[in-house]
Amino acid sequence: MTTRAGVAKGSFYRYFDDKQALVEALFAPVASKVMAAFDESIAKLRDARRREQAFSSYQSIGEALGAVILHHGDVVQLYLQECRAPAEGARAPARLLADVVAEKAIEHTRLARDHGLLRPFPAEVSTLTVIGAVERILFSVLNGEFKGEPLEVPGQLIELILDGMRAPDTAKHR
Repeated sequence: MTTRAGVAKGSFYRYFDDKQALVEALFAPVASKVMAAFDESIAKLRDARRREQAFSSYQSIGEALGAVILHHGDVVQLYLQECRAPAEGARAPARLLADVVAEKAIEHTRLARDHGLLRPFPAEVSTLTVIGAVERILFSVLNGEFKGEPLEVPGQLIELILDGMRAPDTAKHR
């Protein structure tokens, strides 16, 4: 790792005790911004009095997470590579963030369902399905495999997810 970074081992250990400490330092700003994005979106959804306000919580979280991807693409790609590994050693920060993302996303889904925005699928099933699909698409975009137009993906995903999950009587409130 130090060879690839062009840093002497002594310099590395001056700043980090081990690889896990390095990865934790890399993930800290990303994790903080991701949690803030979810917390803001959940608060908007919780405070929503109209369906349009509730739907705007999805736009809010999408914009915030998009900014994280734009500013921290390398760390996001590392997260996507490691987020399903056991929470051990240098992979622990990615896995712990993945667990928090799932927890917050499930909370968001439950609130949206309570507002009557989503069909009554179990929150864990629908949320983890969406997370898996979004993470796979994002990984393919970040590593250059994706064949479509990356800038169109967020809107397409939101439309696909909300149209597929939306409660039948909310279609007119898009």
